[in-house]
Amino acid sequence: MNVAEIVVTLGGLGVIGFLAWYFFGPKQSSAAQVKGNVQEIMVTVKGGYSPDVIRVKKGIPLRLIFDRKEAGDCSSRVVFPDFHASKTLPPFARTTLEFTPDKAGEFGFACGMNMLHGTLIVEEGEKAGEAADAPEAPHTEPAPGHVHEYAEAVGVGPTMPVSKTEQVEFALIGGGVTCPTCAVNIETALGSLPGVDDIKVNFGAERITANYDPTQITPEKMQEIIENTGYKVHLRSQPGTPDTEDKEAAERSAERKDITRRLIVAAILTIPVIFAVMTHEFFNPAWLPEFLLNRWLQLALITPVMLYAGWPIHRTGWLTLRHRTADMNTLITVGTIAAFAYSLVVTTAPGVLPENLRAVYYEAVGVIITLILLGRLLEAIAKGGT
Repeated sequence: MNVAEIVVTLGGLGVIGFLAWYFFGPKQSSAAQVKGNVQEIMVTVKGGYSPDVIRVKKGIPLRLIFDRKEAGDCSSRVVFPDFHASKTLPPFARTTLEFTPDKAGEFGFACGMNMLHGTLIVEEGEKAGEAADAPEAPHTEPAPGHVHEYAEAVGVGPTMPVSKTEQVEFALIGGGVTCPTCAVNIETALGSLPGVDDIKVNFGAERITANYDPTQITPEKMQEIIENTGYKVHLRSQPGTPDTEDKEAAERSAERKDITRRLIVAAILTIPVIFAVMTHEFFNPAWLPEFLLNRWLQLALITPVMLYAGWPIHRTGWLTLRHRTADMNTLITVGTIAAFAYSLVVTTAPGVLPENLRAVYYEAVGVIITLILLGRLLEAIAKGGT
């Protein structure tokens, strides 16, 4: 291996290591202390456990409330083999599992099919009676994130009056929510807020509903949190009324027009590039204009596709990535940016790469973005007709 190959290999390993840490590395746990004689923690079950790393105290009864928000066999049972505890989890219901962790250490738990995993960290602590006399500590929410969340089990103290909750509904028109992972990201973000419960995200119907405690949170704050994760929403203050329906119909129409404009730009600029590359690759005819294979021309044609046509995808993808999670937008963004950046280096500074590694991939960038926009336009048209 020459120096360039060694540098590229080490750089690739560094990127892989960073991505592994970024998505799967530990996040800072929240600090809380036992206040009563029972530890309690809520665990959401949807494609995994959230939180999936739970800190508890040894010798104090533990109550785990599993809020299962999915069907299927995979997550239908949870097993703590080190404590000989297990429980069947009915779909779309909350189920309580209680036991007393009698030994300190880190212990894994999993679903019945051993596909979903979590960790129970049992720390040395006071006995239940001693813990009850300890001063109460303020409760803090666990750090957000659905890949590796830490949580601290807190004791159940005196019964407090429960405030009356209200329901709020948001519309996801033009919000970029196109897959179940997007819905999980929104549920995780809202679930980290105080006073928010019973969150339902229907990306097919473009709706988010949740119950909230108006003394702790406002719908405007909830909307801000959702949009910070990369998805555009608006509050449906009067669902079902003619004004609301007319407003949403106008927004759907504006969304279709925006996607159509971006699709037209992407298609017009991508077709010459993909035609030239594929024709040259498979047939190499003498009549093919040489200038269509020029890298600088391809860069000029695909740059607007990347920066203008693909901007909504990149915006959502990067905002999602900023929260140490990913969805389909992130996959598209990372893939197209990698191909575009590599091709840009080959075009502007080919000498930094070996001669056999100087291929460009502008046509791949253009085709990916164009086809994604076409799919989203068809989806928007279908939704507008239902």
